[in-house]
Amino acid sequence: MAKSSFHTINATKNSLKHMMRKQKVTYLLDNNSIDNEYYSSGINIQNFIVQAQESYKKRVKQNMQKSQFDALIKEAAINIKNKTKIDDIHNLFSSLKKAFGGYTIFDAALHKDEGVFVEWIGKKAEEWNVENYIYDSINFKWYDKNNKEVTEHIIAHRPNRDIFYNEDDNHWYTSKTFETKFNMSVLQKFENLHAHVLYSTFDLDTGKGRTTREDMRKLQTITAEALNMDRGKEGSNTMRGSHWHRKQITDAINDVKKVHTATIIMLKEEIKDLKKEKAEAEEAWKARAKKIRLKLQSEKIKRSQDLILQSQIKKLEDRIKTNALSYANAELELEAILENIIFDMQTEMEKSEFKVVKLEEEIESVVKTNKELQSINEQNIEVVNQAQGIINERNSELKANKILKATKALIEEETEYKTPNLHANNEILKALTNFLEQIGASSSTFVKFFGDRDKEQSSDDIVEKTLKDIAFKKEKNNFINKAMNAIRKL
Repeated sequence: MAKSSFHTINATKNSLKHMMRKQKVTYLLDNNSIDNEYYSSGINIQNFIVQAQESYKKRVKQNMQKSQFDALIKEAAINIKNKTKIDDIHNLFSSLKKAFGGYTIFDAALHKDEGVFVEWIGKKAEEWNVENYIYDSINFKWYDKNNKEVTEHIIAHRPNRDIFYNEDDNHWYTSKTFETKFNMSVLQKFENLHAHVLYSTFDLDTGKGRTTREDMRKLQTITAEALNMDRGKEGSNTMRGSHWHRKQITDAINDVKKVHTATIIMLKEEIKDLKKEKAEAEEAWKARAKKIRLKLQSEKIKRSQDLILQSQIKKLEDRIKTNALSYANAELELEAILENIIFDMQTEMEKSEFKVVKLEEEIESVVKTNKELQSINEQNIEVVNQAQGIINERNSELKANKILKATKALIEEETEYKTPNLHANNEILKALTNFLEQIGASSSTFVKFFGDRDKEQSSDDIVEKTLKDIAFKKEKNNFINKAMNAIRKL
């Protein structure tokens, strides 16, 4: 429930003009609100002043002092509710008259078209409802329904001072030049519902009109009861001042808030940008570190070097987390670490390349030696083959010699009979010839063995002639068997 408030000041020459809207007003939330109400008692204020002076002089036997005269006509600014009517104001002043005397109403007005546009810093209008909050106009503070102060979150924009209405296009702007439209999506209307009353506390019947502090405390209670509103804190040391003075204070507070809010918004944007930059830097850092590791791994980095790199990266990240190192400087240090690792890898690579060259030279030497050995081996094989041929030929000759010796012995044994048997001779000749062909002995062997009986005769003729001259002592078959057995034994 809204809190009641009854503030009074000495009336000025413009009080009535403002109350009755007899001059143009440029600070309204809504132009020509149909909810406003006006009342005039018809009492002539000047006549009332004359009567008051006469009544005062009659009571105290002296003229009214200037300070008393200046305070004779007053203007009250009274908080009201949206449902408050002029009759409620009449009832309030009737109660005050009954309690203190005086309190004569000259004119009254209910203003329901004034107020401010309010903004909850950082929220859109649909994200909160101003009706759920209470404004303490005495102390210029905002509270939620749990009586928790939220003043620092709410800022007011007063029409024709902070926000400007253009009657030509019916839009609100940020300046009087009507260049930039105000973002109305963050604003809500907060109506300053109040009544203005031109009145006097002076009682013509008693000649009294002074109000004590005790009377003012009682007045606040009566006001709350009459208007069915919550009473403000009793006995509080609240600031006193005129309606306009209080507006000035409110404006000053809002000015400070706006500067503070602008600073907060700027800082929030900077924080947001910094967080974004940090996130981007962190992602870039992680990508960079990962790329470096993959690059080195593709270059066959050693396990020990990879572990050193991981350890160095972890140390850099720990320093970043404690704000001891920026991502930019971390990049520089990582580059230095990478250069050291690459230098080590290049050194090891050069050593490996040197080893490869040495190995290639050794392999080339071994290949050369192997070729030389292979050539020698081939020569040795050729010599061995030649030697083997000679050996084979010699073996053949040795076998042939043995056969011939056996045959010669047989022939010499049998020649003494000189038994001509042509058929037997032919058989022996064939057997010897076939055997000689099998063992590879040439017919020249016969020549060598038997001697050159007739140079014009061939070896075969010599053998055949020799065999024809043989005279067998025994039977033909016995001779042939001996010859064949001698051949098989070889």
